[in-house]
Amino acid sequence: MTTSLRTLLFTIRFVKALINATLKLESFPYAGRMVPEFEHASLNIREVIYQGYRIIYQITPDQVLRLLQ
Repeated sequence: MTTSLRTLLFTIRFVKALINATLKLESFPYAGRMVPEFEHASLNIREVIYQGYRIIYQITPDQVLRLLQ
């Protein structure tokens, strides 16, 4: 197996696992913690951490999750 193929397979597995880490938010949107930088604001910005990566999202008043960039 070549290095580039191994890297590609690792990347695919990582992205799938990253997406799976956020799927629980559909049922439990408040599972993530409040983002410390925005705790004082009433923007309801939360985060889930997966292997050192911050997945930051906002819960809107109508309970829609928005991933933030």
